[in-house]
Amino acid sequence: MSGVKLVAPNAKYFVELLNSVYAIRNDALLEFDENKMTVSTVDEARVALAELQVSNKIFEEYECPEPIKLAITLWDLMRALSGAKSSEPLTLTIENDVINVKMIRGDGMEKQYSFHLIQADLQNLPKPSFDWKAYAKLTAKELKEAIKDCKLFNVQVSVTISPEELRFAASGDNGKALIRYVKDGSHIHELSADGEETAMFSISYLERIAKAGGAVSDFVEISMLTNKPMKLCYPLPEGQVSYLLAPIIET
Repeated sequence: MSGVKLVAPNAKYFVELLNSVYAIRNDALLEFDENKMTVSTVDEARVALAELQVSNKIFEEYECPEPIKLAITLWDLMRALSGAKSSEPLTLTIENDVINVKMIRGDGMEKQYSFHLIQADLQNLPKPSFDWKAYAKLTAKELKEAIKDCKLFNVQVSVTISPEELRFAASGDNGKALIRYVKDGSHIHELSADGEETAMFSISYLERIAKAGGAVSDFVEISMLTNKPMKLCYPLPEGQVSYLLAPIIET
């Protein structure tokens, strides 16, 4: 396996993009074709799916003569690149089942790493589709704040989209929280729903998603169906990061 080469002008931003998937699981599936790079994973409990898609336009150089699909442990890569700077270019190549990464600092220092591919159950990730009935576009910062507030009272949060508002609610022995974003407010950029769609979700998962997605995008697009997985999409200048989070069904 060889022939893939990409040069990212901003190493820190590239690491932040990878972290949007790493937030869900250490292992990930990397796919390259002539137009884009895709990084995807599903957590071991199969509660959350994550997928990053970015166009080849974000790279200074991009070579992929034929489609390639491979699995890698992001944990090793993220540790190695944890100190990446925005001023540093990053070069990634794939040769003989090895991923090679090189960074060159402004002072002339060069770092090189090599990572072996792994065998993982990621070759056929589930990609379910739904006929969403409700949609809201919110500033990413506000999603983080809403989750932070609800976390004070429970490990679960009720999310609701109605024709009038986006609503987060949580309650526990110590009290309750209700956060409402009305349709004409400054934090809601779009909102549409025929009726009320609602479901309960894990705050732990939502917290990880909001932190990682909010690091690379200013907005989050939420799509819902009652008691069905919720889609959270973070738009990028040349791509997107999307998550599918399963609901908690109370029995």
